[in-house]
This record gives sequence, structure tokens and C-alpha cells, in this order.
Amino acid sequence: MSKQKGKGRKAAFNLDGPTTDGTPKPSVIAKEEEKQPTTDSQQLLRLHHQMGHISFGKLPSMAKQNIIPRRLANADIPRCTASFFAKATRRQWREKRRKHWTKEQTITRPGEVISVDQLVLPSPGLISQTSGTLTKKRYTYATVYVDQYPGLSFVYLQKTATADETIEGKKAFEAYCKQHAVRVQHYHAGNGIFRAHKWVGECRRMEQGLFSLLE
Repeated sequence: MSKQKGKGRKAAFNLDGPTTDGTPKPSVIAKEEEKQPTTDSQQLLRLHHQMGHISFGKLPSMAKQNIIPRRLANADIPRCTASFFAKATRRQWREKRRKHWTKEQTITRPGEVISVDQLVLPSPGLISQTSGTLTKKRYTYATVYVDQYPGLSFVYLQKTATADETIEGKKAFEAYCKQHAVRVQHYHAGNGIFRAHKWVGECRRMEQGLFSLLE
């Protein structure tokens, strides 16, 4: 009896029906990998994805050897958006790069050219304490110094991104270099705080050159 009663029942809801609050249903956009291939070109694109973005020049040869369907040997070569993004070249959109890039110069000794940049820490860092009341201040910035000759890196943590505290980090880095008998001659910096008058003035006071990534 239970089977007969339940045989004619229908569900009272529809998974593809309208939303309860009246808003339009979300549109589902299938990725290239999820689309069912309907042409030889689309089948070639799917194999390209499945084989780790293998070169399209190799797929026709594989088709001729019956490794993949032979009909794909004469298929039109499709375009892979992921490959286009991977081959894209970064371009400046506000300012153009310097014509004379420092890589053209031959660096012969430590301290000759130091690359420096500043970043914001995604998670504020705790400040170490051995005594006293715990501070609520946190490290939120870091300035990174890299010697272009040996590839040595030095990181200075900062609570602010002001020019004064950045110069303190510069002095700490130069004191570290002095311990190893190295004198900083040039800094290679970008925009931002490294264009501040205090930073530029400190470099001039120390008789240090200042290269900029941008004009």
C-alpha cells in the first residue's frame, strides 16, 4: 500500500526555480576545462589542458602516431587563455622605465649597489619584550635590503612607514655592512618613501648614489 501511495507523489520544490527573495538566479559560467568538446578544435584544447598545457605543436604529431585521436592532426589550433596570461609581459601604466637599467652595469664588489623596497605586513608582528607592561604596538611594515653582488638580504621591521623610521633601518643596515668591512655606495629604490626629501637628503649626506626604478 505504501508503494502505491508514494508512486504518484511529486516533489514540492524545484532546485532550478526562482529565488525566495525575488533576486535573479546566479549565472553559472563554465570554465574551458568543464565544457564538453563538440568540435575537433575544442577536443584539442581539452587535451592541451589535461596534459599540463603541452605545446600545440606537439599535439598533431601525437595524433599522427595514434597517441590521441588521429582526426585531430588537421584540427584548427585553438587559443588557450591561460597560456596567453602566462606569456603576458608586465608594462608600466603610469610611468615608463628608465632607459639606463642598472643590470647593464657590471657590479664588481659588495656594497656597490643595494636594492631596497618596503612592504606592508599582512599580519602585524609582535614586538619582543623581556620586562615591563606588554605593548600594544606591532610591526606593520618591513624594509628589505638586497646587495646585488652577493645576493645578501637584510630585513628591518618597522612600526610605521615614515621617513624617520625608514632612515633608522637604513642606518641599521649600514652598521651591519660596516661590521663586514663593506661600505654602501649606491641604493636602487622605487617610488614612495624613497622619494622623500629626508631619505634623499640622508643618501646625499652619506655621499651615496640613488638610482630609481622609474623616471
